[in-house]
Amino acid sequence: MRTIYTPSLLKKDEEEKLWNNALIVFDTCALLDFYYLQKEYQTIISEILELLKDRIWIPAQVKHEFEKNHLSVCTKPITEKYSDKKVVNNKLIDDLKQNIAQWDKKYYHPFISDDSLNQIKEILVKIEPDICKIKTIITKEYEKRKQEIRDLCSKDIIYQTVKQLTIGDSFSFSELKKIVFEGQSRYINKIPPGYKDSEDKDGIRQYGDLIIWKEIIKKAKDSNKDILFITNDQKADWVIVDETKNDKNAEKPNQNEIGNPRRELLCEFEEETGHNIWIYSTPTFIEKLEDIFQPKQHQLEFNGKLGIVRDVLR
Repeated sequence: MRTIYTPSLLKKDEEEKLWNNALIVFDTCALLDFYYLQKEYQTIISEILELLKDRIWIPAQVKHEFEKNHLSVCTKPITEKYSDKKVVNNKLIDDLKQNIAQWDKKYYHPFISDDSLNQIKEILVKIEPDICKIKTIITKEYEKRKQEIRDLCSKDIIYQTVKQLTIGDSFSFSELKKIVFEGQSRYINKIPPGYKDSEDKDGIRQYGDLIIWKEIIKKAKDSNKDILFITNDQKADWVIVDETKNDKNAEKPNQNEIGNPRRELLCEFEEETGHNIWIYSTPTFIEKLEDIFQPKQHQLEFNGKLGIVRDVLR
């Protein structure tokens, strides 16, 4: 039986057992991060989810958060990755002209020789039209990518796939109140998961992770299953991190446990359910999939692209 003193490590035979039998549960952030992939790789992810759908289960809280945020996240690459303001507003030519005007005065610092100044003027005459062309090309390409993203969002294959997955039943309001009351005590004592959310969320929203956790525990009991939980939330209220640089009172973790699930979570889950849980980030989950399906490519034509998906998500 695990205790909070049991190291957060996963033996190979334990991992194999989980992959053979466990339910696969996705967190909200793991699902939303798929929107940062290009169409080709979103399609691969959709195929993976379709292939594994009999083993995938989505908590009701995750479904709620995903429904609430998927549209804004779907278009987020437009504003985050394809803002052409830096390109269009590049001041290289204007800055050069301003410097040339200064160097032309000759009698003030800074100045350069007439020969060098003439060379710069000649080069500027040559490159100015090309710089303008480069700006135009980039702007047009960015517009194409933006439209591609809008078209992809209108079809939204990630959303359509997630809709087909098995969704859990939400807690009643009285059950949620009990979770909130328990969460208040847990967060004061920094018992994972979710206490980090109290720093930037208020009301019941700050207990979203704890609600998901409670749903997963209930599902493991009801289904008599182990769990593989996929989340990209790498905060200290889910996984082990070294906080000693920012918090002198923090305990220094064992190096071989960094990035692994918090010991308290593994202990609580086993005590509550009699089963095991392990937490993967999405890139690690994809990496494991790549190992598992590589010999069985007839099941799904990955064509080596899983590695690209993994690297992009990482």
